[in-house]
Amino acid sequence: MATNKVIILDIDGTLGCLVYDHPSKLTSNMEMDRVHYLQPSAYFVARSFCEWFLEFCRYFFVKVVVFSAGGKEYVDNIVSSIFPFIPDAVFSHENLDKNRLKSLDVVREEIPFAFQHNTIILEDNPEAWEPYNQENIVKVPECRFLGASSYERDDYTFANLRKWLMTQVYSSVDVRREIAAVKSLEKEQ
Repeated sequence: MATNKVIILDIDGTLGCLVYDHPSKLTSNMEMDRVHYLQPSAYFVARSFCEWFLEFCRYFFVKVVVFSAGGKEYVDNIVSSIFPFIPDAVFSHENLDKNRLKSLDVVREEIPFAFQHNTIILEDNPEAWEPYNQENIVKVPECRFLGASSYERDDYTFANLRKWLMTQVYSSVDVRREIAAVKSLEKEQ
């Protein structure tokens, strides 16, 4: 089922969020397997369906890449905690360009066939790539742990993305067309 496409995943705000109190102190409706200990008083809470979505990415995309503005040690810790496999490449703060931005050019140094026509970037903060590769970004709502709210249980971001990838992107020759169509729908709403 693998396509010829590459996916680049941001961590904070996209795959989950960092919290400084154990989530069990804040809510009782959280599946605790989504909580990953990082260091005293620091926990990463994975977005709903995160592991399921990552497994899907593993088989759907020819390459799975992580690119976070966080420090290398932090990024490596999150990746080893939430990924059920080893991503094909991991980039962190140390890989940002001279303007402290993310760029597909940096990724292409390690993944030579990560081109604009076959690469999807999942990001909650598109400004992290500004002005680069905006046409490749699928903006996802920022994942924030809101304690006792029901947001954590009603977050279908990854389920909706999987459906879109399977129906719209799978046979696409240029993923930017499908991304542009989604962006135009967002503007109409």
